[in-house]
Amino acid sequence: MKAKGVRRFLCTIGVTALCVLGLTACSGGLTGGTAATVNGVAIPEDKVTTYIEQFRESYGLTKDSDWKNWMKSSGYTPESLRSAVIDIYVEQEAIKLAATERGISIAPDVIDGYVNDVKSKYSSDEEWKKALDAVGMSEDEYRENIERSLLAEDLTKAIEAETPASEEDQLLNYCNMYLNRFDGAKRSSHILFSSEDADTAKTVLEQLNDGSLDFETAAQTYSIDSSGADGGDVGWDKASRFITEYTDALDKLEVGEISGLVNSVYGIHIIKCTDKFTSPEKLSSIDEMPEGLVDYVRSTMTANSSSDALTTYLTAYVASLDVVENDIPKSVPYYVSL
Repeated sequence: MKAKGVRRFLCTIGVTALCVLGLTACSGGLTGGTAATVNGVAIPEDKVTTYIEQFRESYGLTKDSDWKNWMKSSGYTPESLRSAVIDIYVEQEAIKLAATERGISIAPDVIDGYVNDVKSKYSSDEEWKKALDAVGMSEDEYRENIERSLLAEDLTKAIEAETPASEEDQLLNYCNMYLNRFDGAKRSSHILFSSEDADTAKTVLEQLNDGSLDFETAAQTYSIDSSGADGGDVGWDKASRFITEYTDALDKLEVGEISGLVNSVYGIHIIKCTDKFTSPEKLSSIDEMPEGLVDYVRSTMTANSSSDALTTYLTAYVASLDVVENDIPKSVPYYVSL
């Protein structure tokens, strides 16, 4: 069970939760604070913790030893699992924001109808409250779940109605959604040496700095990375995932500048910043965005081609939001050393 299992659990404790689960609300190990913000809207740390702890209880993973084994077998760390849960709540907030932008709202009496229908299945208000308590949810939170589900339905209809006639128009729309994410993106090339070849790396760096050797030739001649054949080009940082050491070094470079020797698990890097993208307020043509970034957006669209319209839309829409994820508190109950 990987991310899909975690996401499926959230769906289970949503609108249908009161009928199928008997979970105990998490009350211990809460730390307070904010896990992340979405356009300034806080996702409480305790909300993430409660979700994960209910997930553990639902799947019989309350013992730390069992929990540790599950995370290892599922490819998670406490940090990455927390991020996966935060992503789910970010998507929920994105649905609300996107719906608001389109003037989509759900009338309170419609929500009342859904709530009353479920409440009618319980013999008393006390039993209804017990059912809510069992999943760690207040009636207001339950109402929010219903509202979000209905907003998603109406948003999907609106998105399908807005779908551009041509693929090129659709691509332009998605590129505009990625503008905030891509602002300040840097393109770079690197020369990778073996960790045992520090002397050669130092010599090449000196030649690059004194101008006796150009970077592209050096990459083709000395780099042990496959990118050497392309002069060391590894594309845009915000459309790729680089190791921390590489990213930290690139962040300090302006266009045309070359780093010093950068050590990583892969060896020794010399990095050059070759381009930088400053995003305009809005694109009128995809030609205004670097080809490598456009290709990234296009590949995302292609990967999501089999998904429903809402999922495809939200992938790009979330990228346009200002999402800030804070560091994990080491005192949360699901944090174990792997």
